Amino acid sequence: MKLKVGTKVTWTSRAAGIGKEKSGIIIARLPAESSLDKAMRDLRPQASRTAVKADSDQSVYDRYLVEVPRVKRGKTSSINDYYAPRASVVDKQMEARQLSASRDAGR
Repeated sequence: MKLKVGTKVTWTSRAAGIGKEKSGIIIARLPAESSLDKAMRDLRPQASRTAVKADSDQSVYDRYLVEVPRVKRGKTSSINDYYAPRASVVDKQMEARQLSASRDAGR
């Protein structure tokens, strides 16, 4: 896990073959075998269970817990959703974005 708590991240997740870009702030780093449920109870006890858009089981992979503002009809809501993407996926996609941005800046 390369990124720190408080880092703004953007990644593309896939569900049913459709990619969807998500952006939010890392609120915790979840090492492999750690409990997402415990992290949520400790960090965001007020969050509803339906706001957690991740498998609550322990994972064999390192993950980030990311707080993502909910968007409805193009407007940002005061409600947040919580995702736990694999750290390796987010790290790789963020590196690619930074490389692309630095290439574009050099033009």
